Formats: sequence, C-alpha cells, structure tokens
Amino acid sequence: MNNRKEQIKELWRRCFHDPEDFITLYFDRVFKEEQAYTIERDGRVVSFLQVIPYTLIWHGREIRMGYISGACTDPRERGKGLMRELLEKAFTGMRREGYDITGLIPAEPWLFDYYRAHGYTEVFDYSWETYLLSDEETDTGTIKPVSSESEDWEKWYHYFDSHLRRRTCSVLHTPEDFKTNLMEFERSEDLVAGMEDRQGNPTGLLFAVVDEKEVIIKELIYNNTSAKKALLQHTCRFFHQEKALWKAAPLLPDTHRLGMAMVLNRKKMIAQWLEVHPEQPFTAETLEQMDDNTLTTLLMGYAEREAIMSLMLD
Repeated sequence: MNNRKEQIKELWRRCFHDPEDFITLYFDRVFKEEQAYTIERDGRVVSFLQVIPYTLIWHGREIRMGYISGACTDPRERGKGLMRELLEKAFTGMRREGYDITGLIPAEPWLFDYYRAHGYTEVFDYSWETYLLSDEETDTGTIKPVSSESEDWEKWYHYFDSHLRRRTCSVLHTPEDFKTNLMEFERSEDLVAGMEDRQGNPTGLLFAVVDEKEVIIKELIYNNTSAKKALLQHTCRFFHQEKALWKAAPLLPDTHRLGMAMVLNRKKMIAQWLEVHPEQPFTAETLEQMDDNTLTTLLMGYAEREAIMSLMLD
C-alpha cells in the first residue's frame, strides 16, 4: 500500500467532503505521485497540492500550464503558513520543469484574495446565457449519449479538441483527461450528449449537470445555431426542466470570475506576446519590470476576456 497516497486521500476527505466514488475516480485517474507536493508533520501529510500538466492554446501557440489541483491543509494545521510554503515549492518545481504559466480555480470566493497575494490574478471568466425550452423545430441530426464506454468516444474527443484549438486562449484536454470527464459525468448521472449529421459526423457536443435543481451547461460546442438549439432543447427535456443556464465564454461587460493564472516563464511569454502584438507600445524591458499580476493580466488578454477554462476536474 502507498502510505503517502492513502494519507493524501484521507486529508482530501477531511478537507473537501466529496462523495467517495468521486474520490476513488480522482485518485485512480487524476492523482500522480510524481506530481504531488506535500508537507509532513510527525510522519503524517498535513498539506497537499498536485500540479497537473495542461497545454494552453495561446494565439496559435501551445504553452505549458501547471494546474494547481486539490490544494488543502489539515484543519488542525491551518494558519501556520503551510500552503504558502507548499506553493513556493510548487513554483520552484514548475519553473525547473519548464512550465510557462500556472493556473487554478479557487474553491471559495475568499481564496481569490489569498491566491492574488501569491502572484495569481483573475484571467479566466465566464458569462451566463439563459435558454428557455421551446417547441421550435431544430436540426434534424441525431442526438446520442457520449460515454467512456462508447466505441467512438475518441471521435468526440477530436471534435472537442478541434473546437478548443480555434479559441484565442483556451486550456486543452488530453484524450485521457476527456475520458475521465466522461467517467465523472457518468458517476454523477449527468449528461454528455453529442449530435451527428446523417453521415455520422459530429455537429455538436454538450456537458450538463443539475446543481441545486438548476440545469447548468458546463461546456457546449457546435457547428451552427441549429445544432446548438437542438442540444439545449434535448438537455432541458432530459432533466425535465424548462430552463438551462449555460456557463459560456466570457462576453463583456457581464462576466464572472472563474480561474486565475500567473506567468512563470516571463522571458518566453513576453517575447511571444510581442511577436503577436507588434503594434503595442511596450518593450520587453518595460514588460519585464511589471509585477506578476499586471504582467499576467496583460499577456492573457484579460481586458478583452480572451482566456477560457472548462471541465477542470477537482
């Protein structure tokens, strides 16, 4: 038995109170010993976080992002600076391993201030889009469930990936990560629905959950508005609801904060940003003098809400 892993799992239970089947899924599919950072006291793990490698598509380039997952400290050990120490260890490790940027989603609203003090800043927002069920006729394509057991789940992954890559700035998912998300939606008896044309080609894909009796669309991609409407209609009927709320790409001015980031490889990110934005009045030297929060806000295009993050499993 891996004693360290079991201790981390027990710490997770004390801190997050997640269902046991979710904990099993996370530690079977997501947890990696070599990605874990811990602090021990008297032979027991009292603080933990995991750095999960992701790729961020950024102005047509792929950059490496270290995503902070599961950050927690034993309630009996809080207020002693352990998470600050653990984050510094993780920053050092990520820079050593060649990560360009780090990201996370604060578990509680007050944690935005906490992580901001450690160099992170808000860059990933979303906007709500409300859909009301109607009897309007829509696309005549076929809607089907997509699961980890589907023979063609990889077809859906490639469709999903191709759409994410069209965005200016978006966190990408690996095939295994996509499959883990499918397994999580199956575990919670929520909905992943795909739409195909008559030739069997994907035309839309939707991930939806019920949260406090409201239907929440966590991700929705589509080829045309007809496919979009058909998937939204299907979702409302699946959950026997008249309304669905889509957590959509951010659209100014009505946006809500979701995730944070901090540039790690300043030199590389600055050089690439200047290549993409030759019209900007900044020099590399000027950008290098910016603090972490200001630089990350600029490079990630937060003024235009360019960055998108979805389906992060923790």
